[in-house]
Amino acid sequence: MIKFGPNLSHNIFMPTRYQELSLAAQSSYSQLFQTALEVQSRQLVNGLSGNFVSKKVKGNLYWYYRYSDPVDGRVQAYLGPDSDAIQTLLAKTASKEAISGVAALRKQVGVAVVMGLSQINAAQLKPIKRLAEYGFFQAGGLLVGSHAFAAYANMLGISWSQDTLHRTLDVDFAHAGNQLSLLVGDGFKINAATAIESLEEGFLPRLSSSGRSGSWVHPSDPDNVIDFLTTKTNESDAPFEFPPLGIALQPLKFMEFSLENIRQAVLFSQSHSVVVNVPDPARYAIHKLIVYAERVATNPTKAKKDLAQGGALIEVLQQLNSDDLFDAYCNAIKRGRGWKSRLDRACISLEAHCPDLAFKKWLADMTQARQQEANADAAVESFRDLRTDRLVLPKG
Repeated sequence: MIKFGPNLSHNIFMPTRYQELSLAAQSSYSQLFQTALEVQSRQLVNGLSGNFVSKKVKGNLYWYYRYSDPVDGRVQAYLGPDSDAIQTLLAKTASKEAISGVAALRKQVGVAVVMGLSQINAAQLKPIKRLAEYGFFQAGGLLVGSHAFAAYANMLGISWSQDTLHRTLDVDFAHAGNQLSLLVGDGFKINAATAIESLEEGFLPRLSSSGRSGSWVHPSDPDNVIDFLTTKTNESDAPFEFPPLGIALQPLKFMEFSLENIRQAVLFSQSHSVVVNVPDPARYAIHKLIVYAERVATNPTKAKKDLAQGGALIEVLQQLNSDDLFDAYCNAIKRGRGWKSRLDRACISLEAHCPDLAFKKWLADMTQARQQEANADAAVESFRDLRTDRLVLPKG
C-alpha cells in the first residue's frame, strides 16, 4: 500500500508507515489487555491483605495495591495509570465479581493471534516477562526503546509496516531512579540482577570504568543486550547502583521526558503475554526527535532509527491525538534552550526525510488554533466580567 504525501507532486510516492487495524482487531486487543491486567493483579494480591490506593505524580493519577511486609514495612505495588481497565478491575474487586484467570488469558491471546495483532518474538519477550514476574513494572519500571515502539502498534489500533518496524535484539528498560519527583513506585523492592540470572542464558554485566554496569550482554551475541536506563541528574555519565532494583542504572540525558505520564500496554507471543509500562506515545515521539539531534553526529545509524520512529508516531498522532502531540512538543521546548535547539534541528531533518508529515506547518496550524481558542475564551471571560460589573442587586 502506498500513498501520496500532502503538498507533494504526484510523481513522488511516500511509503505508508502504518495501517489501521479493523475494529474487531482493536476490540480483541482491549479484551486481551483487560484480561492480562486482571491476571497480573490477581497474582500480585493473592494471599496479601491490603487495599487499593491512588496518588498523583506530576498531575497524573496512578493506582497501587498497598500492603504490609514484615521486612520492608508498608509497600505499595504499582498497578498502573488510571484508566477504564483499572476502573473495571477495581469495580470487579469491590463487587467480588470473578477476576479473569490464566485460562481466559490464553484464550484471549489465541484470539489476538487470529485477529492479526502484532506479536513480539518469543525469545525477546522472555526477558521482559521474567522482569515482570520479579516485579520490575510494579516497582515503577518501564519498557522503552524499539520494543515500546512495537507495543504502540496494538495500543494505537494500527500495525507498523515492515519498513517502519526495525526490531532489534537489545531490550531497553528504564526507571526514575533517584529522580524522586518522577517515581511512581513506593517501597516496592526487587532484584533485577537475579531475574536476569534466572533466565540461565549466560547474560553478563558489561564492565565500565566505574566497575558498575547498566547493561547485560549475551556472551555469544554482542547485539543481544539488556539495558537499564535512568535520568541524568548530575554531570556524571557513570552507571550507579540502585538498591531498590538490585541493579545498576545508566544515566541518559533527556530520559526524564519519557518517564512522565506513563502508560500501559500488553505484549504477547503465540503462548505468553505480559502487561508492561511504556512512555506516553506523544512524549516518546518528541523524545525521539530530541535524542536524534543529540546523537546524529556520533551515532548516525541509531539516530536515523530515532528519526524514523519519531516520524512514524507523529504521523499516527497527527490523526489520532493531535492535542497530546502538540502538548508534548510545547512541554519540551519550555524546558530550556538546549531542549528547543535540539528540537529545532530535528524538525529540519524531519522536513527533509519525511516531507509528507509537513510537521512545521502542522505546528504552525496547531499554534494558531490554540491562540484562537485562547482568544475566544478570553472574550467569553471578558463578557462575563462586564455582565458582573453591570449587575445591580435589589435593595433589601
